[in-house]
Amino acid sequence: KGLQFDIVVLPDLDAKLIGQTETCVVGQPAPTERVDRVCLYRNTSIQRLLPEELQELFREGTRRSVNEALCVLYVALTRAIHALHVIIAPSAANERSLHKTSAGLLRAALTDGQPLGAAETVFQTGDARWYQQGEPRQAVSRGRAARATLPKISLAPMPAGSRPEHAAPSKLEGGARVPAAHVLNLESSVATTRGTLMHALFEQIVWLDDGPPDAATLRRAVQPLAGTELDLDQQLSDFHAMLETPEVASVLCRSFYQPPGDPRLRDVIPKQALSGLQVEVHNERRFVVRDEHRILSGAIDRLVLIRVADQLVAADIVDFKTDAVSREDPRGLDERVEHYRPQIDAYRRAVARMYRLPADRIAARLLFVSARVMRAV
Repeated sequence: KGLQFDIVVLPDLDAKLIGQTETCVVGQPAPTERVDRVCLYRNTSIQRLLPEELQELFREGTRRSVNEALCVLYVALTRAIHALHVIIAPSAANERSLHKTSAGLLRAALTDGQPLGAAETVFQTGDARWYQQGEPRQAVSRGRAARATLPKISLAPMPAGSRPEHAAPSKLEGGARVPAAHVLNLESSVATTRGTLMHALFEQIVWLDDGPPDAATLRRAVQPLAGTELDLDQQLSDFHAMLETPEVASVLCRSFYQPPGDPRLRDVIPKQALSGLQVEVHNERRFVVRDEHRILSGAIDRLVLIRVADQLVAADIVDFKTDAVSREDPRGLDERVEHYRPQIDAYRRAVARMYRLPADRIAARLLFVSARVMRAV
């Protein structure tokens, strides 16, 4: 920091060295390591009843508070170039001991704790008329001084010459071709609302093996959509009907992954480990990752992580779609899959970045819940 000011005046030194009581005290193996112990603050009488390890937390908290106060005092006392003026309140008439403040510390050092009278100079050294010596320095604009002394730093250009753009995988569906009806919003919003509702319902499922969500949970999930054009009771009935079809239910069960039903997953997992896989579900898994020259952000409907002996070995992406497509129309389904492929590929890249998984260990599938059809992507 160095000497920064011609004159420093310190008139406020009556704050206690031990600051305001914290809500809790903490402990850590070293100052730069993580906190590994926490205890609610209690008064001294309670502290005496605590184990020695917890009592030490309180003592360490006091030492830390005092050390911080001393550091602040040190900085204040060492910034002046020419003159340092310290102003301390005189002793009170009924004073019996020095206060545990910066002022008390200075009185202990400079007066041996003796009473301090009003307007009394306790200590003085140096030239009080320092300002009469030498030529006055010419004031220099801080801005000009900074410009004259600071080196110029040339920043590397951003990729593509600009800040990275933000993109959502859901905006990538369909590739570069966007239907005019979508741009002009000519289609009814009912389908979009229904899609939001179905996603909210499927989000309530962790593993269907443990049973479907109860009626109250499902009702709370769709309550924000009450008052829309949708018949909520009918939509809940449709949802239960979806869960009764094997094509939908199977993907939501542990048995789909133990062992994996997808060849891509089976091929990357050692055969001897197939019977002991650990699986965990993350619904609406949000993410923000760097994707080449842009920032990719969004949420994956259902992400299943597959582990062997606690080590992540594979992942499966499940994306729910409510498109009005028929299972009797293979060509239409193929077109829908290709339409959503850019979105799913973006999800796969995001999972690869988040979990450091090779892309060939990340399976993905579209679950067309209205058509009761699952398609791998």
